[in-house]
Amino acid sequence: LTPASLGDDRLADAFEGLQDLAFLQTPLEAGEFVVRLLGELIPSEAVSVALYDINAHELRFVACSGVGAAERKGDAVPTNVGIMGRSLKNYVRPTRVSDVASDKAYDPGIDGRVGLEVHTLLARPLASGERLLGAVQLLNRRDDFEFSLADENLLVYIADRLSDFLEKAKARGNPKRSAAR
Repeated sequence: LTPASLGDDRLADAFEGLQDLAFLQTPLEAGEFVVRLLGELIPSEAVSVALYDINAHELRFVACSGVGAAERKGDAVPTNVGIMGRSLKNYVRPTRVSDVASDKAYDPGIDGRVGLEVHTLLARPLASGERLLGAVQLLNRRDDFEFSLADENLLVYIADRLSDFLEKAKARGNPKRSAAR
């Protein structure tokens, strides 16, 4: 197997797995589902989904797996600090960092996990158009030294599907918006 074919195989697995999003009801359920799916397709020491709170202008971690998951879940972090804050400025490509310790933007309280020495990071905003909905973060790729371009592409696909779900869930929860469509 080549890295390219592995990426293609995982993309097909993601496409098939993401069909189950249609049966979920809440953003929390979708976040937990995506954390599990990413954990299978891009094995990492820690995976998180955070949702954006527009009133507080912060991300709140709602679904987490791996090292420090219990401590991270429920945490709120500002959207303008750390590597995560930097990643929120680019809705097109994920932020991939191969040497987190040397990145000047790294903030362990924002980008890290309790009990985990972070070496590599892959993050992507969840967005609808220019509107921030949340973020996905993966820390320390297992079985490889760093996250690959194939991992990036897979994250883009999965994050875009989760963003679609979150946008639809928001519309369902807002009768005025649903009626306007």
